[in-house]
Amino acid sequence: MPGAHHVEEGRLHGPRAQREHPHEQRLFRLVRAFLAPRVEALRPKDLDMAVFILVHSVETLCIKAVSDRPDYLTNETFLDELGALMQGYLQPAGESARATPKRATGRRRNPASREITTSS
Repeated sequence: MPGAHHVEEGRLHGPRAQREHPHEQRLFRLVRAFLAPRVEALRPKDLDMAVFILVHSVETLCIKAVSDRPDYLTNETFLDELGALMQGYLQPAGESARATPKRATGRRRNPASREITTSS
């Protein structure tokens, strides 16, 4: 497919590969490495496409939250909804999902730990 790119063994390939930011390439590799051992249990069978959809969905929602709804950045429900979105996408059809993803600890996160910084 012209203009397509994919992640193979931790490397981004295709025409966009040289334009991708190193952090985005690393994120693609990390998400792929996390999902690869679980691919048989996931609904999407095309791992590269699933990584693309997951990374860009979360990225786009976070960008929109920064620009349109900055209050979401300190709202635990926003994080829960992102988790539910990703879980729903990955989960095979017919399996029930938990209503709210559970956190490892019951402690509330410090909103300052989620501050977004930009470099000029």
